[in-house]
Amino acid sequence: MEQETKTNVGDLRISEAVIVKMANYAIAEVAGVDSLAVRKSVFKKKAAPIQVHLMGDVVEITAYIIVKYGCRATTVAEQVQQTVKDQVQTMTGIAVSKVNVVVAGIAFEKK
Repeated sequence: MEQETKTNVGDLRISEAVIVKMANYAIAEVAGVDSLAVRKSVFKKKAAPIQVHLMGDVVEITAYIIVKYGCRATTVAEQVQQTVKDQVQTMTGIAVSKVNVVVAGIAFEKK
């Protein structure tokens, strides 16, 4: 699915894949995030750690993350929500209605 906007010069389209990439970079900037979570789907295939749902001119994003040990999970998740929302809205002009964050695990330091 793509977000489509009409301009004076023609059509402008932004695909979900581009929004996923933007969200990925935004998440990487947040302190306390170790990585994105590798998930399994019902059919035992890898499922995407970032899901994007475009509904008209609004987008909803869901991200599955691994938090570093010693970091407060709720604080990290809130920072992910705000950073993803701000960066996607700034870079695309598309309104972000929700950023759902699922803390799927904790990464412990390896000794």
